[in-house]
Amino acid sequence: MSFIEEIEEVGIDAEGRIYVRPAQTNFNRIYRAAMEVHWDESQRRLYSPVPCKLTHGQ
Repeated sequence: MSFIEEIEEVGIDAEGRIYVRPAQTNFNRIYRAAMEVHWDESQRRLYSPVPCKLTHGQ
């Protein structure tokens, strides 16, 4: 089953993580379906960790 969710806001927080704030839906169980995507209950937004930085040798 699929549905359409309006996006209220997209941004980068003070810690450098990208986030998406849905208009209505709560994704508090997102960890069961996705890796590296988390739900911040207090901010009501999905976020991913800061990407790791690679050096030239990697």
